[in-house]
Parts: sequence; structure tokens; C-alpha cells
Amino acid sequence: MSAVIRPPVHGAVTSGAGPAAARSLPAESPAAAPTRPALSLDRVEVRYGRGGPPVVRNVSLDVAAGEWLALIGPNGAGKSSLLRAAAGLVAHAGTVSLPQGTQIGPCDHRARARLVAYVAQQPVLPPGMTVAEYVLLGRTAHLGWLRAEGRADRRAAAEVLDRLDLARFGTRHLTAMSGGELQRVVLARALVQEAEVLLLDEPTSALDLGHGIGVLELVDELRRDRALTVISAMHDLGSAGRFADRLALLHQGELVAHGTPHEVLTEPILSRYYQTPVEVLHSADGTAVVVPLRTTRPPRTRIE
Repeated sequence: MSAVIRPPVHGAVTSGAGPAAARSLPAESPAAAPTRPALSLDRVEVRYGRGGPPVVRNVSLDVAAGEWLALIGPNGAGKSSLLRAAAGLVAHAGTVSLPQGTQIGPCDHRARARLVAYVAQQPVLPPGMTVAEYVLLGRTAHLGWLRAEGRADRRAAAEVLDRLDLARFGTRHLTAMSGGELQRVVLARALVQEAEVLLLDEPTSALDLGHGIGVLELVDELRRDRALTVISAMHDLGSAGRFADRLALLHQGELVAHGTPHEVLTEPILSRYYQTPVEVLHSADGTAVVVPLRTTRPPRTRIE
């Protein structure tokens, strides 16, 4: 499974300030039959406001079925805007192709929802709904017009709520949930949607350490069981390196580096684009641990 970034380049990592046009070839044997990506972005560009500067610049990216690709980069790099373009939630130039090469218009929300589920960093939640009612909304794309949820839909919702440690909150109103609990509820709705591609914008930003790892492990388990394709914007570089197959580093809207976590999470690349010195260590299982270094020395404490 590999993210593919075009045009072909030699080596796995592309770094530089030029337009993010690099696509590497899939990590498959030459004899393997070509497979259509689960999601393809071709020269995608996003601008906010007429005549405004692009916040995503000419990004081309293919993501294979069952792959986890993490978008990393400093604040304002364009990670969320690229996800929103892939979800059909923001106008963009270029082409977004969904599973099996399907191209769906911006108004075809129902068809898109059967293929792509999106979890926003700050979702807008409907008032007056319970947790169970909200999560069941994820089944809407699979229902016929005027058809209510059936037993199978409710069972699917109950299973996801249980796996996210939310079953006991089923009858609680959304307004009574904490920020971290709401983040898991929104993820539950997206998982119940059973789309082929899952787009996550900072999925653990409001979660404590235990629930954060639990959510990422559940997503990882589901993508392996269902060949679910995951694209996530992540600030936690350690978690990105631990769970994602590949990383795509954005800077000022451009794709400046991509490859495996081992190839991208290096001191020269991270120090350059995050504009701060870092040290990259490795845990016992080989996962990269990125440690920001102080740029000034703390004052010495004088001992009398």
C-alpha cells in the first residue's frame, strides 16, 4: 500500500519550496497489474475569496485502498483545506476522483457520503439531539428516500458506540458532552457511515492520551479489516509516524516532502519546514519521537 505522488521522481522523499508535483511509483513489483487509487487529487488548488492567494497549491496525490496517509505541516500549511477539498466541502481547481475513479459533482452529497466520510476539527452539531440519534445520521446515505433506520442500522451504530466507549452516553444530549467525548461521537458517526475513504482533521486534538491512542488504534484496526482508506491531518508527529503508512508534509500550501515516516521525520526536513530545531529519537519499536529543542538557554539559578 502506498501513496503515489506525481510526476515520478527518483527516491521516496521530495523536499523543496517548489510546487508539490512529485508522485512516486507504487511500491509494487513491475509485473503487478496497476490498480486504481481509492482517492486521487490532481493539481488541486484552493483559494478563499475571489482573487485571494492559494492556500493549497497544485497538489497531486493518489492514495491506495487500505492505506493510511497522514498530512503533516505547521499551522496554516493547508492540511485542513486539502481535506475539505477532498470531501467536496470547498470550491477548488483541479480534480478529485473518489473510489473506482468516480468523479462526483459538489451537489451530489448523498453519493459522495457513500464513498467518503469526513470528520471536521470543529464540527457543527445539531441542537436537541442525543448521542445515539446523532450517530445514526451516519446511516442516512444508505437509506432510501423517506425510509427510516432499520435494525441493522441501529446495530451498526451500537457496535461503534461500544468500541469508542460511548455506549453509556447513548441517551445523553450532545450539549451535555465534553469536548473530548464529542470528538469521539463525531468519529462514531463517520465510522457508522461505512464509507470507503475516511478523512480525519486532527482526530485526537481534544482527547486525553488514553482515548487518543484508543481512537487511532480503532481506526487502524478498521482500515485493516475493511481495507478502509484513511487520510488524516495530524499535528502529533509521533502518532502520525506510528500509525500512518506514509506522510505528506505541506508547507505554505505546497507538498514539499513525502515518503515513509522514517524518510520524512528527519531532523533536517522538520527543522527546515517547522522553523525550529528538533531532535529525532527512536523508541524501542523504531517509532520516531520528535523533540523540539530550546532556542535559548534558561537562566541559571544562583545558589547562595
